[in-house]
Amino acid sequence: MKAVAARSRAPRVSIRRDGAGRALTSARSIHRNGAVLDETTVVVVEQSPRYREWITAAVQGRRGLRLAGESTDGAEALALIRQLRPAVATLAVRLPGLGGIELVRAIVAERLPTRPLVVGSPLGVSTIADALDAGAWGYVWKGNDQSVIAEAIDAVGRGEIFLGPRVQAELFENVRMRARGSRLELTERETQVLALVAEGCPTRQIAEQLAISVPTVKTHLQRVCTKLAVTDRSAAVAKAMRYGLLA
Repeated sequence: MKAVAARSRAPRVSIRRDGAGRALTSARSIHRNGAVLDETTVVVVEQSPRYREWITAAVQGRRGLRLAGESTDGAEALALIRQLRPAVATLAVRLPGLGGIELVRAIVAERLPTRPLVVGSPLGVSTIADALDAGAWGYVWKGNDQSVIAEAIDAVGRGEIFLGPRVQAELFENVRMRARGSRLELTERETQVLALVAEGCPTRQIAEQLAISVPTVKTHLQRVCTKLAVTDRSAAVAKAMRYGLLA
C-alpha cells in the first residue's frame, strides 16, 4: 500500500475566492460497499491560478491519485498539510508567506508523513540543489507535460526520488561543465546587453542606452549565445536566468 500513514480521515481543502483554504469533504475515497480506495492523496500548493489548475488537472486525470487540497500561500499550506497529512505535496518555489524550499524544510523538520515534490520554474541548478538538500523527493519543471507531473507524484507517493527529464538534462549539463573545468561567466558589458534584452529593448535602443554601436551590440549578443550554447537571444535570457547570471 502506498503511504498509508499519509491517508488519514482529514477533510479536503479547497480555495475560496479570497484565496484562503477551507474544509470540504473527506480526503479518502469510499466505494459504495464502504471500502476505502488505495489512493495517494495530494495537496497542490501554487500561487498562479493557471499552474494550480494545470497541476490539479494532472492529479485528477491520473488513476490512483486523489486531490486532497489546494493552497496559494506557503504558511497556510503548512497548516493544511499538518491537518490533511497527504502522501504528497506539490510545492512551487516562489510562494507568499513561506517559500517552497522553506516549506520543504518545515515538513521534514516536523516529521510529517508527506513527501514534498517541487514543481518549479527553471530557476537554475542551485535552486534544484537547494530543494533536494532541504528534503524534497523530486523536482519537475512547470513546462513539462501533465503526464510527467502525474508520473512524478505517483513515483514520490511510492517512496521514489523523481527528477523530471528537463531537470535531469540541466543537472547533466552542469556536471559536464564542471568536469571540463568550465564556468558560465559573462563580462559586465555582456550582462548589461542581455539585461536590456530581457527588458524587451530592441538592438538600436540598447546601443543608444549603452552609448555603443549597433554592430557592437550584435557582437556582444553573439558572444553571449556562444557562451551559453544557445541560438537566439530569448534562449540566452532564459538560460542566463536559470544560472543566476541575470537577477
